Order: sequence, then C-alpha cells, then structure tokens
Amino acid sequence: MAINVLKKIDNHSDYYDCALYTTALSNLKKSNVTIAIDYFRKIISLPVISGERRNIIDNARLTLGYIYYELKAYEPAK
Repeated sequence: MAINVLKKIDNHSDYYDCALYTTALSNLKKSNVTIAIDYFRKIISLPVISGERRNIIDNARLTLGYIYYELKAYEPAK
C-alpha cells in the first residue's frame, strides 16, 4: 500500500527524490530486487539540483553497489 501511495507523488514535488528512494527500499524489503534496482538506477540518473538530492543520489549509489555485490555482479558495482 505504501508503494502505491509513493508512486502517486509528482516528479515536481519536493518529496519526489525521497519517494523514489523509499519505493526502492520498500521493493527491496519485499524481495523485489529487480524492481528495486530499476528505482535505484532512476534515482542515480537524476540531475543534481540540491544538496539534499546529492545525498539521496549518493545513498542510492551506495545501496545499489551493495546489492550488486551481494548478487556477485561485480562489473555493474563499479
């Protein structure tokens, strides 16, 4: 239910970055790894427009690296 609510947040909202990150983490928690990876990739492709977004992008990169490491997918983890 939370994922459905987060998906409704507009990409112009101040909370969009956090919504994407929380959606990614929620999918990861539900073992929807492929979907979570898609969300993390979407986050890291966002342009850096603020310090807050920079932090979210950095966290998404780090989390994505951990996921790839756990999956033994070392090439994409670079």
